[in-house]
Formats: sequence, C-alpha cells, structure tokens
Amino acid sequence: MSKQLSNYELFELFYNAVKESDDIVEIIRDWGGGSVYIPSFKTTHRNEEIRQKYKNGTSVKHLQREYGLSANQIYNIVNNSQEK
Repeated sequence: MSKQLSNYELFELFYNAVKESDDIVEIIRDWGGGSVYIPSFKTTHRNEEIRQKYKNGTSVKHLQREYGLSANQIYNIVNNSQEK
C-alpha cells in the first residue's frame, strides 16, 4: 500500500522536478494537466510550530486556544508529522 503524499510533499516533488530540469517538455509530460497546490508559508510554518510545541509537551487544549484550532485539527497536524 502506498502512502498518500501531503500537499507540501507534492509541491516539493514538483519544485525539485522544475529546479533540476531544463526541459520544459519533460515537465509538461510529467506534470501537465494537473493542478499544483502551493502551500501557504503561514500554514506550513504554523504546523511545524504546533508539532514542535506538542513534541515538547504542550497540551492539545493549550494549542487549541493559542492557534484557534479544534482538537481534531491539532491531532491531524501532529499525526501527519509522525507519518513522515
């Protein structure tokens, strides 16, 4: 069973493919017809901050209040980090 990639991981793959290739036809062949989601810096940075604070012992309830997120959102962010 293959792991589903996060939006960030997909963007990272796309970015590296573009960066390493000087052939636009190759990029179009491999990525054409799809949409590329560019994750927001704020959310990506925020999620990493949440993961670090949780790892260092900050409670889910405290993280909920600090970031204005639900417990489910906090758990999703933390669990996505553990899959990497």
